[in-house]
Amino acid sequence: MTAGSGGRPRSLPVSPWETSQATAGLFPTVAGGPYALVDQHSFGVLHEELGLGTFETHLATAVGGAAPRSGTFFDSRLGFALRRWCPPLLGLEPHCSPARYLARRRELGAFAAGRTLLRGSGIGCFLVDTATPPDPVPAPVPVPASTPDRHGLTSPDELAAAASATAREVVCLETLAAQVADTSGSVRSFVANTAEALHSAAREAVAFTCDAGFHEARAPVLAEVQRAATRWLRARAERQNGARRHGPHARLADYGNYGGHGAYGSRTGDTDRSRSRPAVAAVPLPRAGGPGWDGECGTAHHALRTEPALVRHLLWSALVTGRPVRLRCGDPAPLEGFLRASSGLGTEVVLLARRPHHRAAARLAAAFPHTYADAGPRPAETLYEAPFGKLLFSSEARALPELYVVRARAFAGELERLLGEWVGEGFCTRTDAVRIARQLAGGTARRVYGLDEADGPDVATG
Repeated sequence: MTAGSGGRPRSLPVSPWETSQATAGLFPTVAGGPYALVDQHSFGVLHEELGLGTFETHLATAVGGAAPRSGTFFDSRLGFALRRWCPPLLGLEPHCSPARYLARRRELGAFAAGRTLLRGSGIGCFLVDTATPPDPVPAPVPVPASTPDRHGLTSPDELAAAASATAREVVCLETLAAQVADTSGSVRSFVANTAEALHSAAREAVAFTCDAGFHEARAPVLAEVQRAATRWLRARAERQNGARRHGPHARLADYGNYGGHGAYGSRTGDTDRSRSRPAVAAVPLPRAGGPGWDGECGTAHHALRTEPALVRHLLWSALVTGRPVRLRCGDPAPLEGFLRASSGLGTEVVLLARRPHHRAAARLAAAFPHTYADAGPRPAETLYEAPFGKLLFSSEARALPELYVVRARAFAGELERLLGEWVGEGFCTRTDAVRIARQLAGGTARRVYGLDEADGPDVATG
């Protein structure tokens, strides 16, 4: 990040626990807060200054649409929430005009404005998915394909520094597979190197994440993995090199048994490399940054969807590392068999279901002891479907620091209203309400992801 010319604004809040303004509304009454939230699903923020058009493009992306031809996304529920909560953090009156707000943003500079917004969000720990999904709308500024971070988002360390919080990395399995493919010359080495990369990543990553675009519950057998990897590596090489030099002329052998990937039935990474292996026909692959290289996770997602056996192999291999695995999905119902099959491994699974499937995900979380569901920024509906300790907060924020503020406020406000109603109706006690709020704000996330006190305070103190 580059600090803006405005530096640190004199009268603006710098940390959510330095001033009550930053955390006003985060469980202030019934639930006994404020609490520092653990955001279990986010993607980082942008570095650069944003004009009105670019800012609106990112607002559109946040709601899964395209920028309108007429009108403005500031005239939407998200836009109104942004205008209510974000201007005061930058020293403006609530509901000021978008032009005035963006002018103030530019006056402070991208770094200072983003830092102040993040520190005013009330989030104490970010779990950052470092694999950027493809944009639903075109990127506002074209970026060369050879740029490793094509979206310019902050790394977990940069996000933590800007927010005066902590951040932990969530590793995308599809991206990890693409990175391993860039350094593997054959199917055999790809499968072996993938196992090693998974266990290496598990030492630092807080979790793994994966698209759940498959319906089969069982772990694939080795022959299935080999065939799927053969097809995927060949298609990837052909796509990246353009001229199909490796089409019919690059025969990949039908390999026999070999070591190099852990057994799915135990949480170990043991491999057996003593078995004899047949000769392997190498398939040269582009190096990162070279011709045809594409480091964007969205491309990896798209390509791997055509090889569900390979996705299942990555997923089961990740499960045996013991790190939690998050599954991105639409309707989670087809995953019931997988959740049943994986329940004996002792590894937690978190469902990241897109709306309107969040309630179905919560029901699955209630059905399986190792399964949890993302409550998102609006938890009222999921609270009726699962035990409260099975739900976790997330902002799903990406690019705009304002999204962290808005979604944390939405979550806190809705939970506060709901718990207030329950206490008022005698449905639960105030003590119960405080306990529920603590669980959803971050207590459950700390337990599931193995976070400790070094990953941010549990309670935001003034």
